[in-house]
Amino acid sequence: MSDTAVPSTEPPNTTRTGGRPASAWISWIALALMTTSSVASLRPSPTMAVYGLACVFLYLIPALVFLLPTSLVSAELASGWNGGVYNWVSLGISKPMGFLAVCVSSR
Repeated sequence: MSDTAVPSTEPPNTTRTGGRPASAWISWIALALMTTSSVASLRPSPTMAVYGLACVFLYLIPALVFLLPTSLVSAELASGWNGGVYNWVSLGISKPMGFLAVCVSSR
């Protein structure tokens, strides 16, 4: 019997040291697609089909105006301060606004 035929006694998705769950990472492509899909919806596509190729322009402008600056701000905040959205906003504005920012960003 070979080593591969012997069933493992380890639970799946754990590391060999300590039995803690292994870390799962989202690739940057998956993160970019999830962010884009949360902002840009394809629901109005049939209505926008009337515009033809101008429709591409109407999708690219919001991406450049909203998604690019948002990614740059998030990168700057993540490299300068530990924590997440709550910590950034609560240190910059106030704790209630930090709570509101977390509620709004979790939608």
